[in-house]
Amino acid sequence: MIPRERYRNVVTSSLDAGPGDLFVALIGARDGHDFVDAAIAAGATGVVVSREVTAPEGVDVYLVDDTLEAMRTLAREVRRRSGADVIAITGSVGKTTTKDVLAHVLSTLGRNTLSSPKSFNNHLGVPLTLLMLDDQDDLVAEVGTNHPGEIADLAALISPRAAMVTNIGHAHLGNFTSREALADEKAAIYRAVAADGVWFVNTDDALLLEAVARLDRPEGTRVITYGTQGSADVQATDVVVDENATSGLLTVFGETVPFTIPLIGKHFAGTAAAAVAVAVERGLAARDAARALATFPGSAGRAAVSLRGNLRVIDDSYNGSPDSMLAALDTLATLPEARRFAVLGEMRELGDWSDALHQAVATKAGTAATDLIFIGPSFDIVQMHAVAAGLPADRVHRAESATHAARLLLDLLEDEPTAVLVKGSRFVHTERVALALEGLTVRCELSVCELYIHCRTCPKLSVAAD
Repeated sequence: MIPRERYRNVVTSSLDAGPGDLFVALIGARDGHDFVDAAIAAGATGVVVSREVTAPEGVDVYLVDDTLEAMRTLAREVRRRSGADVIAITGSVGKTTTKDVLAHVLSTLGRNTLSSPKSFNNHLGVPLTLLMLDDQDDLVAEVGTNHPGEIADLAALISPRAAMVTNIGHAHLGNFTSREALADEKAAIYRAVAADGVWFVNTDDALLLEAVARLDRPEGTRVITYGTQGSADVQATDVVVDENATSGLLTVFGETVPFTIPLIGKHFAGTAAAAVAVAVERGLAARDAARALATFPGSAGRAAVSLRGNLRVIDDSYNGSPDSMLAALDTLATLPEARRFAVLGEMRELGDWSDALHQAVATKAGTAATDLIFIGPSFDIVQMHAVAAGLPADRVHRAESATHAARLLLDLLEDEPTAVLVKGSRFVHTERVALALEGLTVRCELSVCELYIHCRTCPKLSVAAD
């Protein structure tokens, strides 16, 4: 067994390597073995490889058959030794924000909390998250999927005491036979929960409730419900949204407390209910948990609101699924600015549902926005239905890339109160638009980029100040 305790961090990119780290040479689009020397030069004192490499004295070399499997095995052992109370969170929309809000609430109330960095929710991110465990009280682990069976595999690796599915939407729907199949995939996370653990279930989502009903739940497992409609153990009511926050009341197992979360959109009331439900189950007071919501600092690229003079920017650029697009456009429509731009990128992995879902988003944009800039091959469909919904044709603009969209937007902005929503699929990298609005010059002209990073940290240095 590789001694995890010997190393400061475990990394899979030489760019992340530092003194005392263990570098795992993964083989994917690029062969990590080509970067072993760079990792060692950066200070790595251990390398995990599947072929012979030359390393200087003082650097440990672990030769294994499969470097990814070795990393998973090490992560599994670290998880086994950890005393952290672990919750795994998945869902089509909102899982990262829910993870971040929950981690904030727990840490604010004095618990030593680790949460998945950024969106470390796939076959690489999950084991890397587990390898960060040390003496934490809590781990909030995000789990994603884009193909059948992925949730079950990753959840088994995490081995959570509790699990949550935020909702069943349309993200990655093209890789599944139906939304019901997607619901079953998401709900598989509950199967990994310890027999005496907790299932947190969103009662607002009918598809999720049906999927949960198809599961065999161990007798000792508790179910805690949360939501905004009907009746739930933790329920958000009297929800009010303004240009700064979402507020309302939370009824928590019969106790009613006020809440405010500095995110704009009615759907964030459900996020608040979810975070408080978990915190209270952990033994924290409902009023304290609800109060902690108010100091949530936000998540970069996820409904982050900023004001720059007459310009209000909603940077929701990290990703864009149909459900989150519609929710963001609903929020845009409520803002007080008379001119409202929607800068939207193509939604991917929707399969046969792509045209219909782009049509739905375009129709919503036609009523929520006064101007629309769209990036991607679905422009013709989007233009047709946005105009049919009421947008003038000369206010619907085609952009060849996010960088092109940024230039268009800057040319169209005038000195008047204006709101801008920026959102799109991850690989469209609509964060370039948000960066341009910060005053940065974005030089990358790629229409699609498969790097799962933020352009601000791009190793190609595509962002530069004027």
